[in-house]
Order: sequence, then C-alpha cells, then structure tokens
Amino acid sequence: MFSKQGAFVAVMLMLASLACLVSDVKDAVETINKGVQLLQEIDESGTWKYISEGMDGLNNANGYAAAVTVTRGTTNDAGDTITSVTEMLVWNIRTDADDDSMIEVIRDGETRSYLIVDDQAYRIEDGRYFCLQSGQNEEEIFAVGVDGVFFKYSAESAGVQVMSVAESAGSETVNGFDTEKYTLISKLQEALDILKEFPSEELKQEIADVPPFYINGALNVDKTTRALIRFDAQYANLDKKEGNAFRFEVTELGNQPDFTAPEPGQISQACTQPVPTPGG
Repeated sequence: MFSKQGAFVAVMLMLASLACLVSDVKDAVETINKGVQLLQEIDESGTWKYISEGMDGLNNANGYAAAVTVTRGTTNDAGDTITSVTEMLVWNIRTDADDDSMIEVIRDGETRSYLIVDDQAYRIEDGRYFCLQSGQNEEEIFAVGVDGVFFKYSAESAGVQVMSVAESAGSETVNGFDTEKYTLISKLQEALDILKEFPSEELKQEIADVPPFYINGALNVDKTTRALIRFDAQYANLDKKEGNAFRFEVTELGNQPDFTAPEPGQISQACTQPVPTPGG
C-alpha cells in the first residue's frame, strides 16, 4: 500500500543522500523504482493482505475457536524441519461475538487459563481470578487473543508475512471448512538483492552479513466467510541451524459461549484501572 511504498522510498532517499556522485544518485533512483515495483506486487497479492482480510472475516463470524502453536528449536541442514524442540507454546483460544476470550496456554508442560473480557485480562487459578495489570505481570505476554499472538509471535517469521506474496494452490478441506489454499512465495531475498544495488558500501556490508535462511509458508481462507482458517510460517537461520515454526488454525466458526466478567466474589486480585489488552 501507499504507506509501505512511501516508507521504502523514504529509506532509499535517505540513503541516497550518502551518495557523492551523480552516477550514484542515478543508480539509487533505479533501485528505488525496483523497490517500489516489488512493494506494489506485495500490495496486490501480499500475504499480510490475506491475513488482515482473514482476521476481518473471523471478527465477523460471531465467535470462533482456534489453536496457535509456536515451536523453536534446532533444524536440519535444509532448515525445513525442526529436529530438536527447545521451546513450544500452545494457545487454545475461544472468542465470542463481543471479542471476549477464554484462553488456555500450554508452556513447558504447564497449563494456565486466562479470561480476557471488557479489555481486562485475568489469570484463572482454582476458580479464582487474578487481574494481570499491564506492566506488572510477566505472564501477561501470554494472555493475549489471536491478534495479539500474531503481533507478538508470528513476527519471528516476518519475512514470510510482510515480504511475501500468496500464490493460489487450489482448494483444500481444513477442519471441515472448504478453503482456498495459497502457497507463500518469499520476496525477502529479492528485496535484499535490490538493496545490494544501492550505492552504499555500508549497506552492502550489512546485507552481506545476513545469514543464509530458509523461509516457507501457506495459508487457507474459508470460501464462504473469507475468514483465515490456517496459517503456517517457517523460518530458519541456516548458519546456526536454528528455526521456528508458527501455526494458526481455526477449529470452529460461531457457536461460542458468551464470556463475561467474573463476579466480584470470585476475584482475588482486582484490576485497579481499565487496561487495554493487546490483541484481546
């Protein structure tokens, strides 16, 4: 979109000010044009466009149930498989028509439950509710809805989401939903190759320092509601043989219970002030 193009041009023009020769500026302008063309392609069929529209579809579905899994670990040489898991996080999320959520988070074999209602997050323990006041609880980073999980955790595979386009791969049934499947084609290397042409030795060195990587992904969109049903993203640093995998998957659309604030007698630690919950 325009903002992305503007940002790309702004960065390029800033770097162009470092060029001393007219020929360097000419090369910079040509590089800017290539960059804008790439961003236009991403705007028209970019992955983030499908994710954003898919999230809108979910928000219009009168509630949904979804699971999110983040896996980190050691990869094989190709980077396409995590051979040894060092960390796994799982969110089981139910969201009602008012965007309030009941969340179960599994981390290191431990399960915790959270309620997000009226923009306030509570940890649930033995039937008691403990408010997670913003900035005061380390675990509040886990007590987030679907939007928050995408914002915080799928950023590790940002090259898949932001710098990629979605290519149609036919139809696929996922959890009973008739979906359109898209394979994600990374444009990150193409973007780096464009930046290599810029007349800046410092920039070229920074790009040269980028380790070889593996990127892969796919997404599925419900044909009827246009809701995002599944999103997979993988990234690996091939030098370190370290990678992560992100999966989002909807299991139900609609038919969710109405989640309400706990009764005062159930609250062991009350919220002292309304605190917006990211992604709630």
